[in-house]
Amino acid sequence: MQSTPTAVIGDIHGCSEELRALLRRVGDRRIVSLGDVVDRGPDPDGCIAMLREAEADVVLGNHEDKHLRYRRHLLRSEGDASYRIPMQLAPHHHETQSLVQKDNWAWLEERCVPFLRLPEHGVLAVHAGLTAGLAPERHKPERICRVQMTKPGLGDKSSPWGGWRRADDGSPELAGPGAKAVEDGYRWWTELYEGDDVVVYGHSVFPTPFATRKVDPATNQEPGVRHSFVEGEHVERARLVALGIDTGAPFGGALTALLLPEWSLVRVDARARYFGGPIDES
Repeated sequence: MQSTPTAVIGDIHGCSEELRALLRRVGDRRIVSLGDVVDRGPDPDGCIAMLREAEADVVLGNHEDKHLRYRRHLLRSEGDASYRIPMQLAPHHHETQSLVQKDNWAWLEERCVPFLRLPEHGVLAVHAGLTAGLAPERHKPERICRVQMTKPGLGDKSSPWGGWRRADDGSPELAGPGAKAVEDGYRWWTELYEGDDVVVYGHSVFPTPFATRKVDPATNQEPGVRHSFVEGEHVERARLVALGIDTGAPFGGALTALLLPEWSLVRVDARARYFGGPIDES
């Protein structure tokens, strides 16, 4: 199968200057956005416009899901004065609604998909994660763009959110409600993923890209996985299960792209801290 040079881009969140710089650096490639194109950053409309110009593929993020559902309710209310929109938006969501032009919302509505397979690269692109034991096709769109913690038998139900930080020795450490949820049988979703493709995902903010790998059988350890932060520009493909590339652009981090088939990383540092900090905002 012929391999199409591709750039998979992590959560953009309205950071248009960073996206412009990143697109220049990745060159002439197929562009795949992992979603969360809007909110938090200063120019969501400009970001959508650049993706439109690049004819990018866009995986549905939880922020797109929220906005597009709201706009469907809004359209219904415009035709029915008695209809009450069953959703509430935060102030910065309303700001996004006002900043993005209608034709760009329409493009997102048409372009967003719940997940995307890149078979020539052996990659499955999702926004957030996969529920244990559930194929991508069996997820509801509003769930696949939010999964972080999961456990066997959960089905397509909601699950706790979690996050990772660096421990004092530099190793990954599960933090927040996700760490507590482990006591109830939940695990970070990549630990229970059983598919053949490497899943490349966003949604969860990491200081650098975050790799999950199967344990090397040569070490004689029990079967399982290990997590690590990727510090360099190259991603080792051996035993790779999943790779998270949301590196917190709106929080003063960076906008990151994975280049395929090279399995290399391109990073553009954020020009400013546009939003207060990583929060659960499903």
